[in-house]
Amino acid sequence: MYKIYINESPLILCTPENTVLHKQRSIDTLIMPYTGRKKQLFQYIDLLEKSNKYTQVIIHHPDQSKLWKDFISLFEWIEAAGGLVTNSKSQILMIYRRGFWDLPKGKKEALETNKECALREVKEECGLREVTLGKKITKSYHVYRTRGRQLRMLKKTNWYHMTSDQKKLVPQAQEKIEKAKWIAVKDISAYESKAYNNIVEVIQTYLILAKKKNTTNS
Repeated sequence: MYKIYINESPLILCTPENTVLHKQRSIDTLIMPYTGRKKQLFQYIDLLEKSNKYTQVIIHHPDQSKLWKDFISLFEWIEAAGGLVTNSKSQILMIYRRGFWDLPKGKKEALETNKECALREVKEECGLREVTLGKKITKSYHVYRTRGRQLRMLKKTNWYHMTSDQKKLVPQAQEKIEKAKWIAVKDISAYESKAYNNIVEVIQTYLILAKKKNTTNS
């Protein structure tokens, strides 16, 4: 299954057997089979870009690899990586940029691995010097338009857990980052309400994994 955020709403690509088809049924969810025509995919992308009629769209096809291949052929592809950083107090590092709370991330440079990119972006965007790389948390996909709105971009971001106890944070002004802040988990929901939905999903995925790890170790 693939989940791609378009205009803050998820478009899900899956097979007919996927349980998401049954769990997510509601009047504000559009569920449609893929006929094999790329024009059909364009219609659903446009629907999410231009309308709030549905909170999500689910498209299914027996051959998920074909569905995914046809879908990504409609976009310019971008690889990125980022980090969810925690400290010894279990606080989460977030940045404030262009009116939204976010996690540090950025595009991969030539010959750079996902891990190298994630570490570099976290250090650059938050002014961190000492960061320890942990395990991969998840990956996310989202669609956006270029500034001239002529090209649709599909960005895949690989997310890694990292740790650091550096107190002083220096937001990267060059990247329009206004704030970098350590946030307690008990307060995280207030910041999630002002964050992109795919970022909220990354945070919640990490918190679930962390809870499972703590339960296993206790």
